[in-house]
Amino acid sequence: MGRKSKLLDKEQDLDNIEKPVEKKPKEKRRNSEKRKEKSRDAARCRRSKESEIFTDLANTLPVPSNVINHMDKASVMRLAIAYLKIRHILGTGKMPNLFYSSKVKAVDGLFRICNILPSLE
Repeated sequence: MGRKSKLLDKEQDLDNIEKPVEKKPKEKRRNSEKRKEKSRDAARCRRSKESEIFTDLANTLPVPSNVINHMDKASVMRLAIAYLKIRHILGTGKMPNLFYSSKVKAVDGLFRICNILPSLE
């Protein structure tokens, strides 16, 4: 009987230990849903800001507006990088203004042609 009494004592001790108070499942679900909603709103806001930045960048490129409206973000980045590289190669301060402005106009024309050709296919 000694063993049984020890086991009973241990069981009673375990029953007397305070169990942590669990939140109700509904509260957990509500908090989880609120967190998800906040996360979705934050992501929506980030995407909106990103789109605005890409639109601003696209509008600074020497490309017709009807072409810009149909470009995706990757195309905007590729054109912006190519445009900056070409302007760097031309060297803004190294050429007389007369030559520089005519070369920039030529580059602008080249961009327009490159953007019009795919739309003709």
